[in-house]
Amino acid sequence: MKNKKIFSTLMKNYIVFVLISIVICVSTVIFLAIQMEKTMDMGRFPRITADKVLRSDYENIDIKDIKAINGWIEILDEDYNVVHVKGIKQTTNFKYDRYELYDLLGMYEKQKYMYSAKSFKGIDGRMYICIAILPQDKADIRLNLKNAPYELNKIYINNYVKAAAIFLLLFLLNIYLYSKITAKKISMPLEKISESINKMSSGDKKARISLDAENEFLKIKDAFNQMAEKLERVEEEKQKLEENRQQMFMDISHDLKTPITAICGYAKALSEGMVKEEEKKQRYLKVIYDKAARVTDLINNLFQLSKLENSELKLLCENQDFIEFIRGIVAECYEQIEEKGIELDLSLPLQRIILSFDKKELGRAVMNIVYNAIVYNPSGTKLRIEVSEDENGVILQIGDNGTGIPDNLKETIFEPFVRGDSSRNSDGGTGLGLAIAKKIVEGHGGTLCLDTNIGEYKTVFTISIKNANGIVKSYNTLR
Repeated sequence: MKNKKIFSTLMKNYIVFVLISIVICVSTVIFLAIQMEKTMDMGRFPRITADKVLRSDYENIDIKDIKAINGWIEILDEDYNVVHVKGIKQTTNFKYDRYELYDLLGMYEKQKYMYSAKSFKGIDGRMYICIAILPQDKADIRLNLKNAPYELNKIYINNYVKAAAIFLLLFLLNIYLYSKITAKKISMPLEKISESINKMSSGDKKARISLDAENEFLKIKDAFNQMAEKLERVEEEKQKLEENRQQMFMDISHDLKTPITAICGYAKALSEGMVKEEEKKQRYLKVIYDKAARVTDLINNLFQLSKLENSELKLLCENQDFIEFIRGIVAECYEQIEEKGIELDLSLPLQRIILSFDKKELGRAVMNIVYNAIVYNPSGTKLRIEVSEDENGVILQIGDNGTGIPDNLKETIFEPFVRGDSSRNSDGGTGLGLAIAKKIVEGHGGTLCLDTNIGEYKTVFTISIKNANGIVKSYNTLR
């Protein structure tokens, strides 16, 4: 049905219509012929041709119908000699040449008389030819009688009227059935399409068109169903976005409320002189500073994420050594790695890899991933940082064999305020690090993806960065 078009269907129906019309015409002609034959058999039709009056005893041939229009018959022997005449002969020849006779039988419009002939065997066993000769002004080439004394008009009219009535009835019936079937072929798919459109306009986003029709209607069906699926996805995404927005406001409120509450409490205690010991005052001031720094960090991250999502971030990409860049990040995090008791496995190529990137922004992305591996894993975790080179760019993989990421967070790990430990405490991260990292990597034309359980590593983040020659395909090399 996919390749069946409306044109093909209409053409097929039209051919059937034409064939049925031809059958109707042939049937009408056959009916008319049968009626005429019945008229002749009943003796009502004049016998004016040789084959109609012929009999073996030719002397007793009845030619009253032929005589009525001033015609006559001639009987010829095998040598084309006239051996018998019945009626008043209007011509003088009593012998015919074979070719002359053929001409007389064929040249109707150029002759004064019209001839018809029929061979037969006489009662004496010899072969003869019976020729019926009629005046040309009494009959034409089609033997349609004119100016004849017979009462044939009513016979003709009755037979033709019956045949015309039957033809008209069958032809109109054919037109009706053809129109009905053709209209049904078009109207049924349109009704189903209209029904689905009405459902969609009434708010039913799950409305779909289901029909088996010609290719043009199937294209409309596919386009409508694709549109409906997109609208349904947009509606689901809109609802999910609204839920995420509400959740984000709740998370922001929680992440701001906790440190601000601590700041207010400690500041009030200090301002009201409730703390006398200098050591305790210093401890309170440090708590106030740490909480204020956390609030500042959260606000900065929110601002950074907002800029990235609104495409306001301007990357200052320069050609530089990517390997030296990774070494700098590792050196910056090394103190925290040692304090947490993380085992570092660093695998870097010996050669330089020159790549165009924004050192500050990409450094923020890589630091966020490394920071997550340090914060959310216990002491003794093995952290592997590996760089490999592809013909089109580089692949950076940061993996660990720590606690791993829960299954329910794997699909949403790059969304804002999602934390690997699924808890919200004031000592953890802001939950924005991976979301910011993904935006920065994609801003460089690269990809950031999460893989789990690759060899001994439960969590592996893979960053693929392209160079000017194209995009690096993301794949894992950790074992």
